[in-house]
Amino acid sequence: MEQGNTHHDARQLSSNGAGPATGASGHPNPVAFPTLMEEAFYGLPGRITRAIEPHTESHPAALLLQLLICAGNAIGRSAHFIVEGDRHALNEYGVAVGETSKARKGTAWGRIKHIFSACDPEWVKDRIVSGLSSGEGLITAVCGTLPAKTRVSWISDSLCWRPSSRALSK
Repeated sequence: MEQGNTHHDARQLSSNGAGPATGASGHPNPVAFPTLMEEAFYGLPGRITRAIEPHTESHPAALLLQLLICAGNAIGRSAHFIVEGDRHALNEYGVAVGETSKARKGTAWGRIKHIFSACDPEWVKDRIVSGLSSGEGLITAVCGTLPAKTRVSWISDSLCWRPSSRALSK
């Protein structure tokens, strides 16, 4: 990562590198925030990110992250490439981390969701779930109306790795 602009929230290290430098108020001083290398903005995802960037407070890395995750999910696991015999689908996982109400995480998501709403409104309607505040919330969203006995079986079969008996016998 390279040093970039100061537009986005950042923290400066103290001169000895031990931690954030603070101003008179005791709050960390904003300085240049590391930015993605230009190669990260290759192709259509990069062009979309760069087109949105001048019109939002969202960090370009957050826009690109949301865009790549949404595109991979919307396209599905059938599109893939092979590397050394291993199948790699387009599914990605990411976490946007920042101060509550100040880091513009939701703003980046809103920009990308708007694009996908225009491209594939059914995907947005049927595949985006919000309000998953816990593991229980996730299980309820995934398992929905399955009977409790089936739900427990599905969870243990799907979320827990168990070696096969053949693997154990070696």
